[in-house]
Amino acid sequence: MNINKLQTVLIGGAVFLTLIVVLIFTGIIPGLKDEQTSGNLTLWGFDDERIWDSILRAYKEENPEVGVSYKKTGADWEIDLLNSIARGDSPDIFMLPSPYINKYKDKISAAPPLLITEREIEQQFVSSASLFISPEKEVFGIPLYADPLVLYWNKDLFTKEALALPPSTWDEFLAISQRLTKKDGAGNITTSGAALGRAK
Repeated sequence: MNINKLQTVLIGGAVFLTLIVVLIFTGIIPGLKDEQTSGNLTLWGFDDERIWDSILRAYKEENPEVGVSYKKTGADWEIDLLNSIARGDSPDIFMLPSPYINKYKDKISAAPPLLITEREIEQQFVSSASLFISPEKEVFGIPLYADPLVLYWNKDLFTKEALALPPSTWDEFLAISQRLTKKDGAGNITTSGAALGRAK
């Protein structure tokens, strides 16, 4: 094969491939053209359906060709989930208490990197969300909420007692809270050194 014939074959092949790619992307030949997806999306969770109603409605508006359904799971959620996995009709998305993530890793699929990556989990969520990331850097879930223990400190009270920093251990916390607590002559607390309790 001489050089002119080789060039002609290469140019002809390149033109043919370019034509095929253009036809695929314009939709004349089915293939990679972005087509609307249709189907049903099932979500199982622990919350009342009203909590998810506005989110699911917004998703349906953006994706009218996809049906979305939500099921509130009860006390037997784990049995129901395992049975649905065994039957092959498990929900597309389901909520788990975080301690269960490792138990279910062999039964669920990782999220596609196009949806969420390990880096996004690390940057956008609390550090404990790393338990949703596998050693292979795959994302198996995202946290919906966290209930961390948070300590706020009153700098004015600390300054009055010549304390520069908040406590860093429970022993320091106990000592400082006793030091900050002030009582009147009758023994009534006028300034509390600590206020502890749940959000509710």
